[in-house]
Amino acid sequence: MISQDIFAKAAKAKNAAKLLTHLAAFPVNQELADELATLVRHCSALIHSRPNPAGQAARDKLLADVRDFLERAAPALSFEPYDKAAALLQIAEDGHHRILAALQRTAFSKEPAPSRAAAVIARAEANRIALAADLDAALKAAGHLILPGGPEVKDADGNRVDADSFLGMLLEALRGTLLMEGYANKWFSGDRQWLTLPSLPAVSDREIYLAEQAEFLAMAWARWERLHEKARYFGVEINTLGSDQLPDGAPEGVKRVYERAAGGMVADFIANERAIDREGKSAADLFGTTNIGRIGKGIDNPVQLPPTEWISEQEALNSLSLSEAVGYNIAEDLERPGGLRLVQWVRGYMALAAWVSKQRGDQQKLILEIDPAEARVLLQRMSFTQDEADIFLDAVSFGAGSRDFFDAPIVRTRGNWLVIGGALFAPRMAKIVPSTLASMDVQLLRKGSAFESRVVDLFKLRGLDARRVKVKRDGAEYDYDVVVPWGDYLFHFECKNHGLSGNDPKRAYHFLQEVGSSIRQIQRLRDGLVTWPDILTIEFGPQVTTKTVVHCLLHNETFSFPEGIDGVYIYDWSALTRFFEAAWFRVVHDHRGPQNTVFRNRVGVKRIWSGEEPTPTDLLEELTNPSQYRIVLHHVREDKIAFELDAETFAIESFYSRAPGDTASYAEALGVSGKEIEEQLERVDEQIKAAIAHAKASEK
Repeated sequence: MISQDIFAKAAKAKNAAKLLTHLAAFPVNQELADELATLVRHCSALIHSRPNPAGQAARDKLLADVRDFLERAAPALSFEPYDKAAALLQIAEDGHHRILAALQRTAFSKEPAPSRAAAVIARAEANRIALAADLDAALKAAGHLILPGGPEVKDADGNRVDADSFLGMLLEALRGTLLMEGYANKWFSGDRQWLTLPSLPAVSDREIYLAEQAEFLAMAWARWERLHEKARYFGVEINTLGSDQLPDGAPEGVKRVYERAAGGMVADFIANERAIDREGKSAADLFGTTNIGRIGKGIDNPVQLPPTEWISEQEALNSLSLSEAVGYNIAEDLERPGGLRLVQWVRGYMALAAWVSKQRGDQQKLILEIDPAEARVLLQRMSFTQDEADIFLDAVSFGAGSRDFFDAPIVRTRGNWLVIGGALFAPRMAKIVPSTLASMDVQLLRKGSAFESRVVDLFKLRGLDARRVKVKRDGAEYDYDVVVPWGDYLFHFECKNHGLSGNDPKRAYHFLQEVGSSIRQIQRLRDGLVTWPDILTIEFGPQVTTKTVVHCLLHNETFSFPEGIDGVYIYDWSALTRFFEAAWFRVVHDHRGPQNTVFRNRVGVKRIWSGEEPTPTDLLEELTNPSQYRIVLHHVREDKIAFELDAETFAIESFYSRAPGDTASYAEALGVSGKEIEEQLERVDEQIKAAIAHAKASEK
């Protein structure tokens, strides 16, 4: 396998010499050529998103030198994958260069740089005010809060968007604009390349209006970046359509369209959607079974670290969510990834969120100012040392490598710092903390042994003889995480605790690579049982020889896959625990009575147990066709968005989204008639109304 470190250094230096020396140690074959093509596709360092003729020429020479090396050694190879990878880099650059050129032609670009930065910040705040007004109008029009999905808000084109997505677009536009200004004006500084804005002047309504031009192109920049990242990591081509191939409805003057299919693995998208669902369920369970809503100490006085004290219920909920994601209790863990304990990473974000909430009050401002000294004092009051406070503030300050404002909500200036309050409204620590650490090149430790213990305990609580099995045969070790004889089956679970992608293309690629590696590991263990069946008989007795062995890759995170891959089922902890909790999948329906009384009914939709207790065949059915996966998949849609790169060039991106669900669609996802479930609910409504009417008549 080619050294990724050597390749990365060659790409950064734009010099192939050391890479070619390294490649000379390998047999030159199609496998090597294809591996190089993959490395080229994935290498962001080979993309000059801003024009750099010398750098681009050096990059092209590096790619040509590598290709020449391969061709001289093995001229019969297929170079199509390599050439397509190189061409994809050119397309990625072209899109970015067009956006920058379009920006330079705007009236806004003629304003002084500090005024431009101040104007885009003021415009973001104005957009936030407009969003709040739209939400208020939508709520008044509806007369009540609408769930799920919230009130209907429409964008400038009349399309329905949910409020969270709208806020995300505001923050993405602000991020993109500030990044473009930062690069254009060399405003990045320090070891972490923090964006440090100059003193920001007051701006006029005209400047705020003109900032729309930059905002529009910043959105295009972010979308184009996402479009080519997905193409590069998911192996999807970006098709170029000329003037004679334009799709219907293309604006006049457009001569070129770049189009990319959705690509990626829909199972990855579903896993991330299910993670959000899991967090919501955990929050509801915690609020319903504890006094968590009354434990918050606030931020005015010193607060000890959890589990002794909590700033707010949001801190407790986020600590629970992150604990579920990593597979152990972060309040008890003493490891210090990135220099802080995980519980301190959560505490830091929650302290900022509480400060924002307190500062903005009823105004709901998107952006606030904080004195850096005040930020440090706040964190020290929340049980950080001075050094720990600096570690946290350095990590969450927005810079050239920051993924978004959710990870890095502080923007440094030469005076007070800006705090992007909109990114701290409802932060998801299970997603943000791993992402922040990844941006620091810190791998979050996920303790597989703790997860294995939970799985063993789950089966033992059901009266099943679950064990870990570890043996040596012919000098090789065979380590089976969890083995459970149950009925006519023997289940073997390999427990993996890899973090989800968070819908990031690079992380999604590596997650799926881990899945493939885990399957190969399980296949080796499966072969071991075939070669040495005594591994099981020594552990469980001769009776297990008649049982059917079921091999399963079990994720701590919410990743399952129907039918499995190559004879290995793929399931997850959330689905497994839910399987043992109840025989029915249910929906909650509120029946409304007079005077706003509510009668809550849990309606059974799909039974997953064949009897009073779960059976191994019931579990096998869920492994084959996971219900949670089916529910989300039924609501997945492939959408498209078109956006302008310049007056002559458009891009079309396809992506997955999740449509809102209701009782009928939930039932249909599980193979049950939605109409029948709705009719059942209507009958219950009528019965409640009749009972109320009867009670009133009896009172008379």
